[in-house]
Amino acid sequence: MSVVRLFVEGKADRNFISQYVKSLDLDEIEIEPLGGRDLSNFIANKEAQFDTALADDMTVLVVLDADDDWESRKELVFNFLRPYVKNNFEQVFLFPDDQSNGCLEDLLLDLIPKEKRAILNCLKSASDCVEQIGFRGMDKKDNVYQYVSSQLTGAQMGNRSKHANESRRSYSDSTVWNLKSEALQPLKAFLKKHLA
Repeated sequence: MSVVRLFVEGKADRNFISQYVKSLDLDEIEIEPLGGRDLSNFIANKEAQFDTALADDMTVLVVLDADDDWESRKELVFNFLRPYVKNNFEQVFLFPDDQSNGCLEDLLLDLIPKEKRAILNCLKSASDCVEQIGFRGMDKKDNVYQYVSSQLTGAQMGNRSKHANESRRSYSDSTVWNLKSEALQPLKAFLKKHLA
């Protein structure tokens, strides 16, 4: 099996995927954040890493957000990455499930255990209230951050920016994250196909 290098949008994606790969007992992989969703900028900035991966006969995988149009995004990503991915769309996965519009945060919100989903209703109410008085409400990233913050212990709250920060938060607590959720099956299949 060849060595795999996985490219992702940012540090939050790297943090989540590296912990998820570990939870599946798959081989560790190199994960390289590309630095944002703008393909032209990050491909240009990371072209050397792509070239090095190919020169070292590594398999290149890419996991990005689908955003607002999964089909167009998949085609756009593939067209940018055509020189680096040998097996067509099979080496590209788009969050949340490689068939729907969305992003990493959509997947994370789906991983909240059922018994804690009421927290999301509270956050939506608070966000709606803020919008009603003329300010910007919470987006998906804010909701995930606030959810994680609500799960911190007293000792952890003293350093909330460390524990709730998307690039450093832990996904290992099964009372906070359900890593056995059906929502993870598409990502699990993608990773196992290339890393098992």
